[in-house]
Amino acid sequence: MQSHVIQSILFFSASVVFFFLGIIVYRDSPKLRLNRTTGVLLLLVAFATIMAAIDALLPLSAQKDWRFSFWGQLIFIWELFFPLLFYFSLIFPREKKLRHHTLILIVLLLPYVLRSGLLLLFPSGSSLLALFDFSPPQGSWKVLLMPLFLISRFVWTALSYFYQTHGQLFALLNLIYALLSVLFLLVSQKKLAGTPGRRQTGVFIYGLVVALILLAGAKLLPNLFYPALLRPFNSWPVIIAVYLGLFAIVWAIVRFQFLSVRWVIRQGLIFSLSASVIVALFCFLYAESRPIRDLFADLDLPVVEIFIIIIGLYFFQPLSQFIESLFNRLLPSQPADYQEAMYTITRDLIANPDTVNLSERILAPLMQNLDADPVHLLLQDESGRFYIGRNAGLPDMQEAFTADGALARLLLKTNQPLRRDKIRFLISDEQELQLLERYSCHIVVPFIHHEKLYGCLCVGPKRNGKSYTSRDLKLLEAFSSQITMALENVHLYGLVRAQRRLDEELSLAREIQRKLLPLQNPGGASFEFAALNMPSIEVGGDYYDFLHLQDGRIGIAIADISGKGIPGSLLMANLQASVRAAAFRYSNAHDVVAEVNRQLVRTTSAEKYATFFYAIFDEPRRRIHYCNAGHNYPVLKRKNQAPQLLYGGGPIIGVEQAILYHESALSLQNGDCIVFYTDGITEGIDEQGNEFGEQRLFDVIERHQDVSAQQLLDAIYAESIQFSGKDQQADDITLIILRLL
Repeated sequence: MQSHVIQSILFFSASVVFFFLGIIVYRDSPKLRLNRTTGVLLLLVAFATIMAAIDALLPLSAQKDWRFSFWGQLIFIWELFFPLLFYFSLIFPREKKLRHHTLILIVLLLPYVLRSGLLLLFPSGSSLLALFDFSPPQGSWKVLLMPLFLISRFVWTALSYFYQTHGQLFALLNLIYALLSVLFLLVSQKKLAGTPGRRQTGVFIYGLVVALILLAGAKLLPNLFYPALLRPFNSWPVIIAVYLGLFAIVWAIVRFQFLSVRWVIRQGLIFSLSASVIVALFCFLYAESRPIRDLFADLDLPVVEIFIIIIGLYFFQPLSQFIESLFNRLLPSQPADYQEAMYTITRDLIANPDTVNLSERILAPLMQNLDADPVHLLLQDESGRFYIGRNAGLPDMQEAFTADGALARLLLKTNQPLRRDKIRFLISDEQELQLLERYSCHIVVPFIHHEKLYGCLCVGPKRNGKSYTSRDLKLLEAFSSQITMALENVHLYGLVRAQRRLDEELSLAREIQRKLLPLQNPGGASFEFAALNMPSIEVGGDYYDFLHLQDGRIGIAIADISGKGIPGSLLMANLQASVRAAAFRYSNAHDVVAEVNRQLVRTTSAEKYATFFYAIFDEPRRRIHYCNAGHNYPVLKRKNQAPQLLYGGGPIIGVEQAILYHESALSLQNGDCIVFYTDGITEGIDEQGNEFGEQRLFDVIERHQDVSAQQLLDAIYAESIQFSGKDQQADDITLIILRLL
């Protein structure tokens, strides 16, 4: 058999393997930048070797015409391999934290893309050069057309130089990229010293480096210095380089189980059928398009060829997916016991959505079906860390993966089961890698729902020593989806139960708080009271009270406690007890406030405080004595007079014990009205950010000065809520109206 025939067979065989590996690696984890880059690199090598196989079969007389045809110019596309290889060296064996991955890749590939596009459209360059080959302008238009002529001559010269030297220019650029790639790969491999990934990457990196050295010596250097003496791919060193690189890749897959060999074979068969159908379709369309090709023959443009290639690329992926679906139907990859295991686990979790004994309920059937030991379940705790639970008799371990760690980020990015060897290449956190070793983890299975990582499985080796197959990975992937939904149900069930308990507790607290407030308002022949307490949530921090003292006097208390909800309601209960104890002990308003302040300081922390207003209404003497501790000033409205604030008082209660408070006294007359309130009234805000304020409160009181106490209270509350224009009030509201008849 002749040498060129042997070369063609070897090139074609390598191209088939590279093509299948490229598609399989890409589809294994398309979300990973490393997988995408590696897959495209392998496809470019597959394309280069198939072009080399065609070139090796051509007789010497046909080589020149073929190289300047559309199909011959396609060979330059494979040189995208070199900038992409340089980019690969930047992210392998571990992805570097480059700030602008996309921009770097565009800069590297752009010259090659422009060159390939230009050569594909204008292979010989003669038709393109003719567009810029103008004669010097003559006559009266010479001055105006001369700049256009000079520009056209410059473009013509540049294009002529490009078509004459582009081979050498890009050979030099390819050589630079190859040398940089070799340098970066070797440096990266040395940095792996002492790590589990060094031995795994050694064979691959050194095989790739030797292949690049052979390729540079056999093609890049001769193309740079003696381009006329070489065919594009007529060299045994190139074949050796191709098979060295292929051996390194296959060795990594088989020896270190980067991919399941059975899965590779299965996918290879699928892609073989897909490629066969596409090639047959291509040949048919090309043969039937001869009348159309004859129309474009004079233009020397490969319009039909490009159109057919685009059709093939467009239909390849859907076709391969269709064939794969047929395989899955005819040859199901998951046996019935796997399906039964998933059904049993999911049914158990749905029937009993609780975290009690969750590890045992999930892991026991999984270990049985996978024949794996150990299998650890890691779930997120309150601190956001992923701890291993008790499983298979093992105690809890103190080490944990963090939610923002390298492993968690990788699992969120891929959202699929990952083998230990792949994880070693993709993360650099030595502590997390050591944890994987301690857990004897061969495969990590994430539980992700709506971009939230609930936890993961660490699956150990098989008891029989065999490797995990593609069927096992499919089981784990389907199992991950089922368990993630079950865990989401457990999480939601826990939230519902917690919310139900909280609602019950809030309802009980609201009922208790309601009973702490006065059941009815005081009243008499010469006065009337109206009161309102509206918390912004279930329980609030506002407080008011009426106390029936000796000699017909009435104590009036109103307070605004710091905080809302349960804490505010507890402080409100404490304040109410202190007020009632002090009111019956002291006869002066300022003594009551001072005693309440002392009690609050002793029983609460410094950040728990309250504004407090206490008054003693002496109905027989028509006087009111009051003391204000940082509360909103009440509004006094006398008949035929403008509303005014009752100033005076001291600081808030609950902060400092040794404070002296002073009280004030006021005589009242028939028709007088006093409005006590909390800041929920005056600090209400509308949609434009304006406060309700004291002036609006004055206006409401002015407009309703002749109505009853209850009607005035209703008017103030209604206008405050209407002003805010919101469905729910932002703060607690408490109002007390005292009117003398």
